[in-house]
Amino acid sequence: MAQVKLTTTGHTVLGLLSFGQALSGYEIRQWARHSIGHLYTTPAQSQIYGELKRLEASGLVTSTPVPQDDRPDKIVYELTDAGADALADWLRHEPVPAPVLKHHVALRVFFGRDVDAEVLVAQLENHRDRLLVSLDELETYSVAMTGDPAGRHSALVADWIADLQRGDLAGVERTLKALTSAEG
Repeated sequence: MAQVKLTTTGHTVLGLLSFGQALSGYEIRQWARHSIGHLYTTPAQSQIYGELKRLEASGLVTSTPVPQDDRPDKIVYELTDAGADALADWLRHEPVPAPVLKHHVALRVFFGRDVDAEVLVAQLENHRDRLLVSLDELETYSVAMTGDPAGRHSALVADWIADLQRGDLAGVERTLKALTSAEG
């Protein structure tokens, strides 16, 4: 089979399947949302299904139809040995680009000089609330993965992202304080 150039989404799908569980495209999206969604963009459902077709055509995953009584049948995917090799090759050899922060709230504050401070304060408070929810989710995920030998690295990254989010939370609080004191 010819070697295929995979996208980051393709490698992400392989990575999510590397935990050894057969998953449908929908389940892959859910796993992504609750795990890597805290540290990387969660691929759209259409991207996942497109990648699964490419990965299967390349022999990196296999599919199995699963009949369901109360819903339409689904297809689950599993990593092949070639898929595990492709994932390992990516992890070992592909250059790692520097992270790019896409922080929509910080961008709004950066350009917000001509907007009422209340608007920016509301956006920052909303972001703070989302961070608090995310930190709870990360803690739950980390605890769940710590007991699973296959999940050790996932737990380490969950803790790492929680540290980053706590730093973001501190920045939000500092910015809120500065904006609200500037109002008065």
